[in-house]
Amino acid sequence: LAIPSSMRDWDPRVCTRFPGSKQGGFLGDGALFYRQMLENRQNERVYRAWATLYEDDRLLVNHDRVGYFRPTRAVSMPAFQRRSLVPGKSKTYEALPAADYPELCSTYNLHLDMNPWYYCYESDSSAENAFLRTLKYERPGMFLAENNVLGVIGDGQKHFQGLINLADNRHDDGGFILVPGFRHHLSEWVADTKRRGLQESYGTQLRFIPIPQTEPVHRNAIRVTMRAGSMVIWDQCTVHGSTPNNSSRPRYAQFIKLFPVAGYGDHVGRFERRVAAIQRELAGKHAKGLRLSKLGRRLFGLDPWPTEAVES
Repeated sequence: LAIPSSMRDWDPRVCTRFPGSKQGGFLGDGALFYRQMLENRQNERVYRAWATLYEDDRLLVNHDRVGYFRPTRAVSMPAFQRRSLVPGKSKTYEALPAADYPELCSTYNLHLDMNPWYYCYESDSSAENAFLRTLKYERPGMFLAENNVLGVIGDGQKHFQGLINLADNRHDDGGFILVPGFRHHLSEWVADTKRRGLQESYGTQLRFIPIPQTEPVHRNAIRVTMRAGSMVIWDQCTVHGSTPNNSSRPRYAQFIKLFPVAGYGDHVGRFERRVAAIQRELAGKHAKGLRLSKLGRRLFGLDPWPTEAVES
């Protein structure tokens, strides 16, 4: 996976290389199609976990970003030379002694990746289906747009999110938090926040809802630490987020979501546009060396799933 591997990649003198990493803790502003990320998306153990939760073998996988929290405490910066093809523009940086860099911290947050008021109060999913049908997948960022569209509670559908830890993640490294059991109280919370006027701040179209620090739900958040290679999956109706990195170690995690293939049938043209975009990315330099498995081809939408559940 092409993620930072040397200390100079988070040197504050040159760290502007990674847009989105400071505030949100993301690499880039669109879905990433690096070989190892694609391998993880077609991993059979990952697939089996999601198929068990959905009780459905016929799934597609999303394409998303990497979470990247830079180390901020007692960080030593080695000397290095930043080379340039322009004569005279190469620059040498001297080593920096161990120091704290709180300005590199991502922000603490709790949020919902869906609109809870739309989800609980609208009678049908027609508005969200109309939005999905407009997706052209002309650029990687468009893959992110489909992640937070859940429809309405009356649809009776399951929705999950997950992340794969790419390195050991200790408590002080910053990372995943959530409020256990929140989904069981979503309707109650939605009614209460609507009565108190919180909905007016977001409307019913915004699909990313930061939870204000004044909300009591923050008191119930717990930190989830994980080993490298482990995965956590949670109900998408659960408030979750992350804490800042307060250690000398980086935090890396791959966001992932699988979902049933059912539902694409009435989105004329959308599935074909999505597949065409994936094929373009698979032909790119970052995916070089990838060998798609039979399961991977189905998860990416390149081959159809049989009508009956089959072994992968």
